[in-house]
Amino acid sequence: MKFSKNELNVICQNAAPTKAETLAGIKEIVSVTADLMTKLIMENAIRRLERIPEPECSQFIASVKAQFPTEQNNNSIRQRLAAAKAQEQILQGHDLSGKERFRPETRHMIMVEVQKQCFVGFKRGTVPLLSLR
Repeated sequence: MKFSKNELNVICQNAAPTKAETLAGIKEIVSVTADLMTKLIMENAIRRLERIPEPECSQFIASVKAQFPTEQNNNSIRQRLAAAKAQEQILQGHDLSGKERFRPETRHMIMVEVQKQCFVGFKRGTVPLLSLR
């Protein structure tokens, strides 16, 4: 079975020890890929890999990974996704005291003025909602 260079590149970047792990990695990326051409290349690679039986498929994936330069293997999509997930910051809101507004890096602050007694418990006055940096 013939694979295009782009399909081989996708296989190399998502190479795992088994066929199932490689296919799972490619399918995970296909679901979040916005580019139509990249998505089609990945889907074609998935279809072609699914036709190959397991022992031969794992050997084929290993041979494809060996064909590509080591610097490209070291910067695979799996490793970049893992690094991005590790660095991902969790967005959190502010408490009602609004201590964030006193930080030196805070440049803007959104304030809401409560005009009357509120069912949430706010008293009449100004309530800080969000600080923007």
